[in-house]
Amino acid sequence: MDDNNIKLVYSQLIDKLGLTKEGMKKKAIALADAVLLEWTVEAKSSIKSESVADAYVKSLSIKKANNEQVQVSLTPKGQGGTLALMYELGMGPNGIGSSGPYDMRVFMLKETTRNIRRDKKGQLYLNVPFKHSAKAIKARGDEHVLKQAKKLAPRFTANAPQVSKDGNIKGSKGDRLPRGLVPKMKAHHTTDIYAGMVRLASSYSRKKDGKAVVQTSGYMTWRRMTMNQKPPKWVHPGIQPLFLHKKVYDSLPTIINRIFSNV
Repeated sequence: MDDNNIKLVYSQLIDKLGLTKEGMKKKAIALADAVLLEWTVEAKSSIKSESVADAYVKSLSIKKANNEQVQVSLTPKGQGGTLALMYELGMGPNGIGSSGPYDMRVFMLKETTRNIRRDKKGQLYLNVPFKHSAKAIKARGDEHVLKQAKKLAPRFTANAPQVSKDGNIKGSKGDRLPRGLVPKMKAHHTTDIYAGMVRLASSYSRKKDGKAVVQTSGYMTWRRMTMNQKPPKWVHPGIQPLFLHKKVYDSLPTIINRIFSNV
């Protein structure tokens, strides 16, 4: 086991268990599935954010499952994989694997960052997206905000046809919520969390009449990040490591016993 990988090598057990190589391979697949399931359950129960939990689970995969070894890993591919690794190993001022508050701009305002831009003075800036689900808005007690958000003309997601409910071509930017529907969450915030929020939507055609049906897929706001802003703006308190791979590793004796109990 290492920081984000669980590997079991058990080729020497084949003769002791009296299994053929084919039989051992079937057990290996069952064991890999069981380890992946255990890791998934741990992630969903330990990570409060639904979007982070989903990103974490999507980063889990079975690397090997044969008559030599089983390997299940947390693979940091793309933004979701990086986010998963941040929660697994922690995130602080020295990057993944460190702890403590850190300035997000140090890691995000880079030429290589997706959608990074420059202003007229040549300074880097980034419009950071924040997703809002109906469930999260309700949980904050902001039903009045959700009621208004549902009435917004939608902003269609990329690749979705730009059409209205009646099937007419429509612009994709949609309407936005005004400022002041709720107080600012923190004194250093420029505005409240819902200011400028849009309703994201996708559309599909009904089979009977061919007209487009619009469905809300969530809500989104954007906040601009620049190096000109002074702390505590964009200072993250840090992410404490979950070390879920260690919890799963500690559960291996029970999992192995369950898989091989009928041998």
